[in-house]
Amino acid sequence: RGGAVVGKEMSEEERAREAELRAERRAREAEAEKERRRVRDEEEAAEKAREEGRMRLQAEAEARAAEEEEKRREEMRAELRRRNAEEKERLEARLKAEAEAKAAQLAAERAEREKERLAREKAEAEELARRQVICDERGEVEMTVSADTEVVMKRDNATAPVEVIVTARVGISEGATESASFRSADEARVASLPLCSTVAAKAMTAYGSDARLQDMMGNGPLSRLPGMDDLEFEHWTRVMQARMDSEMRTAIVRCGAALEVKLRESKRGGTEKSKATIRFKRRCLPAEDEENIVHRMESAVDAVAGEIIEEIEGPSGGCDAASDILAAVEFYELGQLHGLHPSVVFPAEHPKTGLSGALMASILTLSHFIKRAERAYADDIRVGERARQLAATLVGRSASKQGSWRAMYLDGFTGDALTSAAAMADTVLPEDDAIRMFLNGAVEEQRRRLAGEERAFEEEWPDEDEVRKKRLKEMRESQPITERLYALRNSALQLAQSGSKDQARMMLEEAYALRKNDVAKNNKDPENTAETLPELIALVHLFETRQDWADDLRAIRREVLKSVRVATDEISADGDAIAAVALLESAVDEYEPFLGEDDECVVAYRADVDAMWTTAGIDPVERDECGDECMANIVGSAGAISMLTEKYTKEIEVRRR
Repeated sequence: RGGAVVGKEMSEEERAREAELRAERRAREAEAEKERRRVRDEEEAAEKAREEGRMRLQAEAEARAAEEEEKRREEMRAELRRRNAEEKERLEARLKAEAEAKAAQLAAERAEREKERLAREKAEAEELARRQVICDERGEVEMTVSADTEVVMKRDNATAPVEVIVTARVGISEGATESASFRSADEARVASLPLCSTVAAKAMTAYGSDARLQDMMGNGPLSRLPGMDDLEFEHWTRVMQARMDSEMRTAIVRCGAALEVKLRESKRGGTEKSKATIRFKRRCLPAEDEENIVHRMESAVDAVAGEIIEEIEGPSGGCDAASDILAAVEFYELGQLHGLHPSVVFPAEHPKTGLSGALMASILTLSHFIKRAERAYADDIRVGERARQLAATLVGRSASKQGSWRAMYLDGFTGDALTSAAAMADTVLPEDDAIRMFLNGAVEEQRRRLAGEERAFEEEWPDEDEVRKKRLKEMRESQPITERLYALRNSALQLAQSGSKDQARMMLEEAYALRKNDVAKNNKDPENTAETLPELIALVHLFETRQDWADDLRAIRREVLKSVRVATDEISADGDAIAAVALLESAVDEYEPFLGEDDECVVAYRADVDAMWTTAGIDPVERDECGDECMANIVGSAGAISMLTEKYTKEIEVRRR
């Protein structure tokens, strides 16, 4: 191009031309690149404008949609508010109507109850007035005696002892006061109860002396109650003494509880005081009235005498008739022990739930009965002896009700029925009283029997060893096993509380051996039985009080676990496998801290627990959940050992009764 010859060196002009051509080419290329970029930028700008337009349109559309959605939602909220307001208005109207209806119903019921109350009170007043007219016609006379009592329980500071002061005064007679000091309010609440009996006896003795002096002057109780003789008056003082004793014991228990709370909260001293005025009311019919208490007691004595002396014209039926008469008098005296209406013609009705104190009423009434029999037939001791026999039978029946709260009257007495009855008799009857001597003699006889000692009549023949041993053996074997075990456990408890722990241990070990022998007689394995749990737990509680019995305590706890294992097998055999494994696991958890996790019993029963859970088809995850549920529903808060012990104790108690 340019006419140059190949291989020929270009001239200056040619080189310049070539350079111009390159420059023109680069300029064209640059211009083309610039145009290309311009077109690209324009296209990009156009595309961006289109995208922005699209985005703007989309944003506008979304804004319109959001606005429409918000408008729709606001309409829905408004509708909901409207419906809620309407529903609230309807609900308020309904509740208001229901409240008005309920108020009207309650008002109607109150009006009806008030009407019934007024009608009942009117009927009761009319009935009381009618009865009073009959009582007045029959000559029933009433006398009231007041007694002021005071119980003070105090602690001057945090380190001082708790002082208890008990005071009582009957009428205008000389009062009586007793005091004692104790380490704590809890101890005082129990240990100070005997002070009440002492104070009540002294106060009533002072009143009795003054009353007899007033009778000598012609203005005493016997003058105001002509149908009462000295024996019934003495009996009435015993009833008043028992009631005053009971009221003061209740006051001590309440003051002790209140003072204990106060001392626990304040950590300083404190004082609790209880004052009361007790009004004793007694009514008496004329001596010739058949329902007069003296006449009834004499009729009961004559009924007993009629079985011995043919010439006596008494009620037919002998001791049975006397028992019926005495039962009616005991019913009346029980009401007086609780301060019920004193009418003899119309004895006060007892609450449907019953009254406590049947044993105390029986003790007092039968003591009165024996004294009257001995006085009326002083020339024939057979009548007095028969009366004592009947009284012993009747007081024994009342004492057998000791398992029921209705048999008790005074707070603070524990132990078996016979021991409690004798203790209560000691508080209200003199030492030479026949009922008191009988009950104390029975307690001593029971102690001798449980201790394996000879009876008094057997001691008269010290050479008759074989006969004596045979009689002791027959005596033991004739007593039901459940009764012997129950008495042994209670006697051991009393001995342990009094400090005779070695003797208590001997009794409990004897009870344990008796239970195993009884199990063996029933063709069961005495070494693998749950029936020994009550005796084993009693031994555990006793051994826990002596440090030198620690090794024996570990052995007994292993026996407890063995018995629990047998019990759980029985439960599992009855079809409740989950309850059985839950109980066993709870028992092992309870005793593992005492025996140690490496103890052979603990290790063996842990393995049994795992096997029993597997047998029950419970996997480890479900086991924890099911275990907690079973522990809560089956074992409860007391624990498996306590629950199973209570179960077998109740079974024994049912058989004993």
